[in-house]
Amino acid sequence: MVLAALGLVTTQALAERQASSLGQHGITWTFDKEYQVGRFITGDYWIVGPVTITEIDPPLKESDFGDRNGTMINAANGKQGLDGYRTPRYGQIQYDESLNIEARDGLPVTVDPGNSVISAIGRNLDADGENINPMLQSVGILTVVSEPPPADAFRPSYVGADKVIYRWSDVEANLSRLPNRTPVAGIPSSYEYIEKLRGPWALLSVPGWQGRYMHAGENMPNYHREVGRFLGRSAVLVTMRTHNRMEVLKHLLQVGIDYYAVGQTMQGTAAQWQWPVIFAGIMLGDEKMRDVYLTGNRHPDNGTRGQRHLYRLPEENRSAVDSAIVPGGKGMTTWTGHTAAWRQSTKSVNCYHQEHLHPSEWSSVTAQESCPQSLHTRETYRRINSPAYALMALAASSMGERDRFYRSDLYFDYAERWMDEDLSSPEHDVYGKAPRYTIDSREYGSTTSGFADRYYQHYGWAVAEGVSID
Repeated sequence: MVLAALGLVTTQALAERQASSLGQHGITWTFDKEYQVGRFITGDYWIVGPVTITEIDPPLKESDFGDRNGTMINAANGKQGLDGYRTPRYGQIQYDESLNIEARDGLPVTVDPGNSVISAIGRNLDADGENINPMLQSVGILTVVSEPPPADAFRPSYVGADKVIYRWSDVEANLSRLPNRTPVAGIPSSYEYIEKLRGPWALLSVPGWQGRYMHAGENMPNYHREVGRFLGRSAVLVTMRTHNRMEVLKHLLQVGIDYYAVGQTMQGTAAQWQWPVIFAGIMLGDEKMRDVYLTGNRHPDNGTRGQRHLYRLPEENRSAVDSAIVPGGKGMTTWTGHTAAWRQSTKSVNCYHQEHLHPSEWSSVTAQESCPQSLHTRETYRRINSPAYALMALAASSMGERDRFYRSDLYFDYAERWMDEDLSSPEHDVYGKAPRYTIDSREYGSTTSGFADRYYQHYGWAVAEGVSID
């Protein structure tokens, strides 16, 4: 397969030029002189350094409510130097002024090769005590290199100084691993996916659920529900012969590269999923990346939703409340008769567990335990998370790569359970009775995507024909 024919790269001579400023995603970096510059295949800029940055536009905005439009060098574990706005609910979101190069030292600043310059534009810059979520409008990344990278290079991750360069030629060598299925009806435009994937997905290094405040609105989805479902739909889309699917693939792999690097050195955002990393490892031919959830070779606090929330009944039940209705009583199965279950937290607290109880018992447990959130709300979170599990399971199954997941039997048992979930029988009718904890029962048994549901109905969990498997 010829790269130029795919429209992914140009010759190195055409890609490189001299420039005294660069602009992308609404951010402009100005330098003290002209430097050799170019673009990675994802469109992000590189510059041969050391480079002296004299101006960044829009500039740092300082106010009584915190610094906005920040710039930092590389992602830091658990902290960020991009936006110091104080939200009414949570204050500053892991902001460290010492990481913001404009607030700390001011400009000019000289950046050595092997570093990523991460600049942000804040949302609602004149906000005064408002809750802004996300706080960032956009993020741009400028990678400082010691020499021009190959013309088919992906952008190295913005984490740390170990700037591993992956190449499209690595992907070419593994294209036999990618399914080449006939598209199902109603395939969306690939441009929609390219547009949502092309901007850097940053800052994935801010830990926990509050990391969503750093998910720049123009670059990526905000809430983990949308993050997971969008990545899952993208993963299913590239298994079919769709127009411009290689462009979608390119940007999807870049997200996997960044997720992987974050997980190596830090806890990272709560919106993390296994398949983008596994998939990138497969397509790039990086076995360490591919098998990272099997080897555990990552930061001890780093985990994905599949790892945190899925568990097996009865042996892993941590609730002290028994059901008087569900067969088996003592947490033998879920109320729908399965052993692959979902919980909001691994804590031994009854307020986080609802699956082994019948829905008619949830309210009494909530009241008896004085739960801060009802068990009905926990079920809402299950509904929020589950379609993404199913979407990524479909993509992984099509490639014959189920065994790469952490506790793969549990993961795929749960994904299959979700797609088979039938709440139409009277004993499972949780919608006709108060409290109605969800406004949409149709999400059960669905990926929440029309084309992905048709994909499931047509292809199921089968491995695609002609796929090469290790």
